[in-house]
Amino acid sequence: MKQLLNKTRMTSRIVFAGGISLGIIFIVTSFISIYQIRRDTEKEWSTQLERTTLVVSEQASQTFFSATTALNSISDIVNFARLRDEKSYRHFASQEKQYLFLKEKKTSNPIIDVATFIADNGDVLNFTRSYPPPKINLADRDYFKALKANNSDEIFYSVPVKNKGNSKWVFYLAKRINGAQGQFLGIVLIGVSAENFSAFYEKSGLKFRERGIHFLIPK
Repeated sequence: MKQLLNKTRMTSRIVFAGGISLGIIFIVTSFISIYQIRRDTEKEWSTQLERTTLVVSEQASQTFFSATTALNSISDIVNFARLRDEKSYRHFASQEKQYLFLKEKKTSNPIIDVATFIADNGDVLNFTRSYPPPKINLADRDYFKALKANNSDEIFYSVPVKNKGNSKWVFYLAKRINGAQGQFLGIVLIGVSAENFSAFYEKSGLKFRERGIHFLIPK
């Protein structure tokens, strides 16, 4: 009887120990599975983020390339006219045919928010919003100060600012216009609306949200 009781206790201990072992194995296996799923999910998110970053970067690059091409084509027209002084530049840039020329550039390139001819004192001589233009002076803008002070053929890329014509946030690309003696005559300007970027980024963010990925975007 005593031997049977000892045998029963031994069996119970074995069963109990086996149950604990199985429980430990189950817990460890669960943790490993959860870790693996988490790692795979993070890897997938990381891959998606890398792809989206490349797409966003390419979109920004194409936008600025298109804007730069348009700006250079307008600058080339001014240079081809061989304007010698400030008076001849003002006369050239203020004509209605130049308004139509700028308007055509904007119409053919949807990323352009505005195209502008600016005088040496910052006055808007012509732009795509209306003809003749209202009295607007841009002498306080970073691109005007930089290009007036530096005789450079390089394009100036501004920080985003509120457009004085329609209050939209716009990035500006600007080039200096020189006279026959290298004197400052004014500026050719292209504006690209920040909405071109925000709309694209919103679509990209929506794709992530559809996959359950959320980013906090500061307002």
